[in-house]
Amino acid sequence: MLGSQYDSSSSRDAPSPDIPATATNFRRLLPAGAGPRVISTERPFRRQRQTVPAACLECRRRKVKVVDIAAVKCSATRPICSRCSIQNVECEYETGPDITRRRAIVNRLEELEKENNDLQELIRDLCSRPEAEATEIFNRLRSTGNPFHVLDLVRMGDLLLGKQPVEADSFGDRRSKSSPLSSKPSSVPEKADMNPSDPED
Repeated sequence: MLGSQYDSSSSRDAPSPDIPATATNFRRLLPAGAGPRVISTERPFRRQRQTVPAACLECRRRKVKVVDIAAVKCSATRPICSRCSIQNVECEYETGPDITRRRAIVNRLEELEKENNDLQELIRDLCSRPEAEATEIFNRLRSTGNPFHVLDLVRMGDLLLGKQPVEADSFGDRRSKSSPLSSKPSSVPEKADMNPSDPED
């Protein structure tokens, strides 16, 4: 009787031949409770990111790498940051006091896109306008060296002549809509002065 009980208990404790010997060292898992599972709806606390203003030009240019980063990190204080004050160097900023570095990059990107569109418009004017007007635009570029100022003069001349805005399908393709003023005979010469403010001789 006792021998049979000993044999049955030892058979339960003995590892199964299908289970590796190393698996018997792990703790047995208990079955899940019969009660309803409680799921927490609280979101984990996330530390709010602090908006850091853009660093000054001197700190961005040097990019000093030392063990104590806090000693060389730009404090972004105006008019002079702590690092430039300690090293007694000139401190300059290219952004406003409330503009982050990321916002400054986005603003600069928008400015570059506008400049690119203006330059493409000026090149289309040189390629598509009559030779006399294109020569005048080119001469203005040579004399002023400012393509954006020349483009303003071209737009101003088109406005005074009553021309409609020009639409471009591509870089070299350009078409102009007919203007109500263009239906009447015009005595404007082909080569118009780009600057209407110039006094007459």
